[in-house]
Amino acid sequence: MPRVGRWIDVRYALTAAGLACASVVLGVLASEHDTFPGDRAANATVRELGGTFEPVAYTFNELDGFIAVGVVAMVGGGLLMQRRLGGVALVAAVVALRPVLNLLKPLVDRPRPTGDFPVLDVVYDSSFPSGHTMTAVTVFALLFVFAGELFPRRVVYVVRVAAVAGIALMATSRMWAGVHWFSDTWGAVVWGLAMVFAVLALQPACGELERWLGVRRRPVADEAG
Repeated sequence: MPRVGRWIDVRYALTAAGLACASVVLGVLASEHDTFPGDRAANATVRELGGTFEPVAYTFNELDGFIAVGVVAMVGGGLLMQRRLGGVALVAAVVALRPVLNLLKPLVDRPRPTGDFPVLDVVYDSSFPSGHTMTAVTVFALLFVFAGELFPRRVVYVVRVAAVAGIALMATSRMWAGVHWFSDTWGAVVWGLAMVFAVLALQPACGELERWLGVRRRPVADEAG
């Protein structure tokens, strides 16, 4: 079996399939258990950050929509400027499919965290998985994957580290706000990546479409010399 076929990237497809299976298992377990082992200890550790973390938590909790739009605009706009129309199509597909994950949350129906700590957000839907974290995963994963096509080689590593940090900070912020358990956030990572990898598996097909349309890509700075 080829690692990358003409129409589908088998590596991404197999990864997506594995993550989808893990998503189902985690969802079933979360529907039966309000917490997973380690949740309370992890949340207690995050709450010990106290006021020092408040500016970061406020940014990611309150401005999550602006962050998501900004990252998508940067990735999609950058790919469009380089005439990577296949990449633009993949970004559009991820953005369009992201709300579908919210439709699956009621199937889990896990209650929100409760305890003697302040809750800094008003939420009513299922706690598992974290919607904010799933959004962060989808947009920052796109930035991570396409960083090599958007930025000079010397800064790609920095951009990818920043993308991973963005996901981690969003997850931590939702725990700090008292509305999610630790397992809600890493469950969101699994759910979000399953969708992203499933879409990215179609990269070869998008490349074929570009060739059929006769699109000539513009090189990134390093490639241009």
